[in-house]
Amino acid sequence: MKKIQLYGKERAFKLFTEKYKKFRKYNTYLFVLNMQGNFLAHSGNPNFVNTNLFNSKDFSGLYFVQDYITTIGQTNQIDYVDFFHFDTGKIYLIKYVHLERIDENCFLGCVAIEKY
Repeated sequence: MKKIQLYGKERAFKLFTEKYKKFRKYNTYLFVLNMQGNFLAHSGNPNFVNTNLFNSKDFSGLYFVQDYITTIGQTNQIDYVDFFHFDTGKIYLIKYVHLERIDENCFLGCVAIEKY
């Protein structure tokens, strides 16, 4: 959000995608989505920019982009946490997502994924 405030939306979104290595570390990346499901920036996979993933499902069959849009439409920010439960009783954090509204039409997402 600091980069967006410093450079403005368009320049910051371009920076997130073109200089993606600065905004990605290990299994952590950021993205910007609009309320129609179009990626405006993505530091994890720059090929997603200008694509619409509104009808995409995650590994568990959830329409995650639709869920993000619905949820961020009701609040200014939210955190998602996904855990995996093993039969042994161990619990592993496999995904953390932070969403924060930029304006009425788009929001920033930060994702950390743990590979177990």
